[in-house]
Amino acid sequence: MTAPNPIAPTGKKSKWKKVFGIGCLGVVVLLVAGVLAANYYFKRAVVEHLERKMADAGFVGKVGEFAYSIARRELSVRDLHAVPSGSMLADIGEVSIAEGTIQFDPDGSKEIAEVEIRGVETAMGSASKMSIQPGKSFSAKDVSVKNAKEFGGGNLLKIAELRVEYGLKGLDLVKVKVAELTAVKNKKGQWNLLVKPMKELKFRNKKIERIGEFHLEVESVKVLDLSREGEARIVPVKKSIRARNINSAADFNSRILPTLQTLLGEVKSQP
Repeated sequence: MTAPNPIAPTGKKSKWKKVFGIGCLGVVVLLVAGVLAANYYFKRAVVEHLERKMADAGFVGKVGEFAYSIARRELSVRDLHAVPSGSMLADIGEVSIAEGTIQFDPDGSKEIAEVEIRGVETAMGSASKMSIQPGKSFSAKDVSVKNAKEFGGGNLLKIAELRVEYGLKGLDLVKVKVAELTAVKNKKGQWNLLVKPMKELKFRNKKIERIGEFHLEVESVKVLDLSREGEARIVPVKKSIRARNINSAADFNSRILPTLQTLLGEVKSQP
């Protein structure tokens, strides 16, 4: 029996193999393009959602560089700028943020679970770090708040730590650690510090029913008199004010206000 002759190679690729190869390459290109496009539009949708959230808070903002991790549901942004869209927040001026991280809820929704931002600058002050859990808490470190121009425009407050925890009917905790408070007397003899009785409990211009715990620490006070020549004087005070269950403006006025007024009176009486 004669053995079958093997098929001799011709040196040419068969047509169906060539078509198959081109088809596979086309599918790969389409898949890669589809993934890149989906990733871009998905990230763009997340950024647009963030910009809408800023609009809800009263700001018109634009996100510079950004990256999104689908696995961690985390958006990282750099060079973010926003300006107030209404007159209520106009004094804040432009807000710039060096970098931030926005963590979205792991349940698949677009709701924001936590925001951490660093390098915050506004016309009214700055902060090295801030952390926000919407509806739960707000905290900040190394915060500076500026004086008005008529009082020199320098720092009014240097806050080492600030923490606010939200409750069902108000605030469960308000904790402020002031590293330095600057009391300024301008050329007209007016002081920048004036504490008035509260008519109602408010936080961010919204009425609240209670403050569970209030804790204020003041390390030192800087006294500056612009009506005469001379350098500012540093007065160490190390004053601490604590109170629990503040359920009305009357509670605040009777339990916290007198201590604040005494502190400011001592500062203003410094020679």
